[in-house]
Amino acid sequence: MKQTIKSIIPASLWNFARNTNDAIRRLPQLPAAYLHPWRRESIRRLTALKDIHKGKRAFIIGNGPSLKQTDLTKLKNEFTFGMNRFYVFFPELGFTTSYFCSINDLVIEQFSDDILALPMPTFLAWRSHRHFSPQLPVSQNSNLYLHHLHRSTHGKRCNWPRVGRRHSDELCASNCLSHGF
Repeated sequence: MKQTIKSIIPASLWNFARNTNDAIRRLPQLPAAYLHPWRRESIRRLTALKDIHKGKRAFIIGNGPSLKQTDLTKLKNEFTFGMNRFYVFFPELGFTTSYFCSINDLVIEQFSDDILALPMPTFLAWRSHRHFSPQLPVSQNSNLYLHHLHRSTHGKRCNWPRVGRRHSDELCASNCLSHGF
């Protein structure tokens, strides 16, 4: 049914309706998403990242069985984003990714301590803040960025080279890349 309606309605009207629906559903979260002290601190620090890697390339490394057949050591001196629990491969690789990104609530909930211990800038969806202690001093954890994702970002195609399959975390990374690349 949804596909039939989508094929009848012009793409611009469909996207407008989808974005409007998304905005209405997120409206109750809006004050905290912009006014919460953690979010304010993240916004301030995200601004400092804008265009720091402008014109350079970055690689988004997902998770999955295809990684076992891929020589990732070629990415050692490149700008890279590791997704979800990719950090478990760091010892095997001999290097860490430049950035870490996840919007997967299950991963963030189960491995929040591991994620907080990562040495690189870490981008998480704002909604994941509920998985961390309210006493966590985000301003002192300069690697943690709580990022509010907007529907408009989800529709864009990421043109950066990638390893693994495309999924929602790649969309998170493309949103983060918009700040620095």
